Amino acid sequence: MTPSGLVGVENPSLLLTSSGMNMGTGETKEGCAVGIVMEGSRPLITEIQALVSGISYGSAGQPTPVRRVAIGLDSQRMSVILAILQRRASVKFSRTDCWVSVMGGLKLSDTPACDLAIAVALASSRTGKLVPADTCFAAEIGLGGELRPLPQMERRLQEAAQFGFSKCVCAPERTRTRDRKEGGKRSAKNKTIGKMKVLECESLSDALKWALVSASKQNFTGKIEGDALDESLQSSYDDDDL
Repeated sequence: MTPSGLVGVENPSLLLTSSGMNMGTGETKEGCAVGIVMEGSRPLITEIQALVSGISYGSAGQPTPVRRVAIGLDSQRMSVILAILQRRASVKFSRTDCWVSVMGGLKLSDTPACDLAIAVALASSRTGKLVPADTCFAAEIGLGGELRPLPQMERRLQEAAQFGFSKCVCAPERTRTRDRKEGGKRSAKNKTIGKMKVLECESLSDALKWALVSASKQNFTGKIEGDALDESLQSSYDDDDL
């Protein structure tokens, strides 16, 4: 709305990401990850922000109840993702307060599409690892930690490529023909859309190896080696250390 009346928004995705995330460029951040949701028939780039902190203590020295706050998304879905991260990826949240918010005040109706982005943002804030600003995430997460492809995936990927991202982490594409040939197993190869590389991962643990960046333990591809990731997730984040 302007003084002269309503004006169309050419790119609503710009309103739903912070300035550092615009066009897939900017500073690598902690606790921020970008997902691709469908609002009606239109794909939107959406930034998810997460904050994880240790529980506080009251005046009597007793710990306060754990808080789980979700703004703009389903709080029960957030609880499920926290449980999957703790059980399948060894990221501990049992004695922490967690806040997750959708940038721009958007209320997600396509919440499963941001499962991976929410998980990456939470893991980043919990471990102190950074998330590359040029990478977005698009996958649903199953209770077993597996990544599931989203509907209308091509449209989502095209929107991310036009937005300027250089990498998108998602679930492998699954077709009926491939399932019959491979006994239902997902097997997909990385591909490119425009200048954007599509990185297909089978599980949440594999996706976190691409998503979390450490300046001291990062190779030239941007992927953290498995041992380095396991060390960062498990070395100093055990429940007994809080």
